[in-house]
Amino acid sequence: MGQELIYRDDDINYLTCADELKRIHEPFARREIVHTVAVEFYRLWENKSLFHFLKTDPFIDVELHGWRHWNHSIINYERLVWDFNRAIDYWKCRAGKQPVLLANLKTITTHFPTWNRMSDTLQKACNECGLKFSYDRSEYAWQFHYWEVTAEDVEEVLSGKVTAKEMQRKVKAK
Repeated sequence: MGQELIYRDDDINYLTCADELKRIHEPFARREIVHTVAVEFYRLWENKSLFHFLKTDPFIDVELHGWRHWNHSIINYERLVWDFNRAIDYWKCRAGKQPVLLANLKTITTHFPTWNRMSDTLQKACNECGLKFSYDRSEYAWQFHYWEVTAEDVEEVLSGKVTAKEMQRKVKAK
């Protein structure tokens, strides 16, 4: 059996418009397909609508993009571990509140680095924090930003009218 395809939506942060993200997510949810969001956790709680959506939608996979949108490949090991643990603890502290029971808390398992840049230090910090490290775009069905695509684009990919890689090229060419 092949690896499950990942639909990776990067740069979700406190400025993300929850309604726009929900609109892009709707085709995923309707088909019960997981939509992975790589999240920057700095001030995320301030956007209560977005935070609630991320913690409660069963077809949203919340993963770590960083505390902030920094180039993690050049940051020292101690700072990386501190940043990653800070983001994970922030998510656990805020998302563990009612109505989501702590037992149902979405666990952050993977770090998707900004700009897909990697380093040995970054890999080591991920290991220290219990995170998988994923940077190779070739393993994704589609890597995008919610503001670059339409719900119709998502629909085309999920229905098989166009491949994820074709859509990725089309979106980048705009």
